[in-house]
Formats: sequence, C-alpha cells, structure tokens
Amino acid sequence: MIEKNGTWELVDRPTEIPVIGVKWVYKTKLNLDGSVQKNKARLVAKGYAQKPGLDYNETYAPVARLNTVRTLIALAAQKEWKLYQLDVKSSFLNGVLPWLLIVSIYVDDIVYTGSCTELLDEFKEEMMMKYEMTDLGLLHHFHGWEWSKQTQAYSFTKRTTEKLVKVDGSGAASEEQYRSIVGNLLYLTATRPNIMYAFSLLARFMHCPTNKHYGTAKRVLSKSTFGYAFSFGRDVFSWALVKQNCVALFTAEAEYISASKATAQAIWLRFVLEDFGELQTEATPLECDNTSAIAITKNPMFH
Repeated sequence: MIEKNGTWELVDRPTEIPVIGVKWVYKTKLNLDGSVQKNKARLVAKGYAQKPGLDYNETYAPVARLNTVRTLIALAAQKEWKLYQLDVKSSFLNGVLPWLLIVSIYVDDIVYTGSCTELLDEFKEEMMMKYEMTDLGLLHHFHGWEWSKQTQAYSFTKRTTEKLVKVDGSGAASEEQYRSIVGNLLYLTATRPNIMYAFSLLARFMHCPTNKHYGTAKRVLSKSTFGYAFSFGRDVFSWALVKQNCVALFTAEAEYISASKATAQAIWLRFVLEDFGELQTEATPLECDNTSAIAITKNPMFH
C-alpha cells in the first residue's frame, strides 16, 4: 500500500541531516464479541529521537471529536436519516478528502449521513474509487462503541475488558494510603452516589492492594468536579464529568463554574450544528438547580 500510493521518493542519504529510523507496529483489531477482525500494521517514525523546531515542524492530522460524532448521530436520529460507515484501508497524515453531505472522519473511520439517498450512494462510490476502503454498511460500531438504531434514537454501549484482580503484577502499594483513600471515598458516597459502584469495587482489595488498585482509587477521587448533559430533542448526546481546573471557595461558586463550562460547551455545539446545516435560531436553555449560582449569573458585579 505504501508503494502503491507513492508515499515517498527514494533519495541519497543526506550527510548533514540526522536520519530518523522507522519501526513497524502491529495490532490485532477485534470485533465487539472479541473475535479477530483483521491484523493491522503501521509504519511509524522514531520521533523520540527528534527535537521540535530543529528536526521537524508540527505535524497534525485533524480528527472528529467523539462529541461531534454523537451530535451527528443525534441529528440523524431526529431527521430519521440513515447513518453509514466506511473504513479506509490506509490512512496518511494530511491526506486530502473530498467533502460531500455531512461526513465525520476519524483517521481511517468515516461516518456519513444526509437526506438524499442518491447523494449518499454517489459519495460512497466516489470514495471507493479514489481510495481503498471497506463498505461497512449501516453504522453499528465506532471506536469500541456499539450503536443500535431505535425509533428516532440511537442507543450505544461501551464494552471493556479492564478488570481489577487480586494479583495483577503491578507491584504492592501502601496499604495505609490505599485504605485512607477508600475510607474517604466511603464518606463521599453520602453525597456522591455516582461513585458508589467504584467504591464498592475498590473496597474488595483493602488487604494487600497493588499499584493498579491505588491508581484506580486516585482516579475516582472527586474533589472538585463539574458535570453537564445536553439533549437534542429527547436524546442525551453530549455529557461530561470533569475535575475543575480551579478551586471553588463555596458550593455556589462550584455550581457557577459548572454553568460556565456548560455554556462554553453549548456555544461549541451550536457551531457544530450550524456546520451541519442546523442553525439554532433560539437560545439554548441552561438548567441549574442552585439558586445562589443562578443569582450570581444575574448579578453583573460578580462577572
């Protein structure tokens, strides 16, 4: 495939410029049921031997955010459009692709949709003529997420094989520190029911915890977080639960920060929908259940 696409031209080795080596990276791509779908190979440069600005300039391949893909899927569900998927057999940085309809590209995976069936078929034929790719038909899985079509909605599940076990080979962790973290998590479950399952799982390894258990416990710590969820019609399609990047001095301020982050996300989602041809002419309602935080937003002295 590299030779067929004329990826490079063979030249004499330069004497004044350091030559960067390459390495083949092999990966087995699995189906959602765990069976082998195909074997993949990637040729990569040993970039760790380079220095930015000296050996190379910035190299960037734009990909769609998962939020964008979910927005596209929510829009297609509302419009009752069919979603299709193509898999490119080879991908290259800075590759030029024709743009038709609404197309979302993540490296070598393409999801596309639209209201015109003829245009969808034309797009697929053009792409398959210009590039070697596999027609995967209707969207059924995308980067480990399994999608299933329902009436005016899509449901999706994420399957993972990550499990905590008694002996995992990661080495022993401090039992005292681990028990301290898990104890604090127990206290937090009184007001944070979303971490109850994670706490109950971590509590099984109070004796002889490993570094993996300790690292998992640290990721669960919810010291100062914000969360939001956006719906398109009746379907929730964009959400987040992220640690805040600044310290709130009181609960209302924490809620105000959450509202601010949600507002930024709402503005971005409106831009995405406008790109999809769905200009939002009305304001996006933002719901918050903290009276003090709402009062702060209405008081210009706090802005």
